[in-house]
Amino acid sequence: MKIPWRFWGVVVLIWIIATGMDRFWWGQFDGIPSWDQADYLNSALDHGRALGILPGGQWQGLDAMLDLSPKIPPLASLVNGSVIALAGDSPQQAAWSLSLWHGLLLGGVAAWGLRLRGPEIALLAVFFVAFVPALLELRTDYVLEMPLTAMTTLALWRIGCWCDPQRGFAWSQALLAATLATAAVLVKQSALLVLL
Repeated sequence: MKIPWRFWGVVVLIWIIATGMDRFWWGQFDGIPSWDQADYLNSALDHGRALGILPGGQWQGLDAMLDLSPKIPPLASLVNGSVIALAGDSPQQAAWSLSLWHGLLLGGVAAWGLRLRGPEIALLAVFFVAFVPALLELRTDYVLEMPLTAMTTLALWRIGCWCDPQRGFAWSQALLAATLATAAVLVKQSALLVLL
C-alpha cells in the first residue's frame, strides 16, 4: 500500500502545531518550572559534557561516560544532551528535546495506524496523541515518560510488523524490532513491562 506524501505532510503539520503550542506556553511562562525532580536534566547535561559537545567537558572514553548511568540507562540522556548542545540549556531551550521525542512518538503512532487501519484512523490517532492533555503536560515537564513512550511505541509497532502472519517474519524486521526494543530499554528499564 503506497501512502502519498500528503499523509506524512499532515503528520508533520500536526507535530508543528503541537510544537508551536508548546513554544507559546514556554514563551508565556515566566517562572521557573518545577521539573527535573529526578535529575534527568542534570544527567543530560553530564552526558553532553562527557561527549564533549557541551562546554566544560571533554570525551574521556566510553567507560567514563557509562559511569554516569548507574541507575538510569543512558540513551535519553545522550540524545537530550546532544539537543541541549544545539538548542541551549535554559528550560525553554532544553524542552526542544521533548519536542524531538514527541515527533518520534507521532511518527510511530502514524506508522502503526497505517499498518492497522489505514490513513484516516492513523491521522485521527496522531491528532489525539498530539493534543491529549496528559501527553501535553509531559511535553512541558522534564521527565523520561515522553522518550519512554516514543521508543516503546516504535518498538511495539516494529514487533507487530514482524509478527504479521502475511508480511512478517523477515530477518530484517526482526533486527529492526530488536534494535528498537533495545533502544526502549536503554531509555528506561520499565519499557520491559510493556514489551514483554
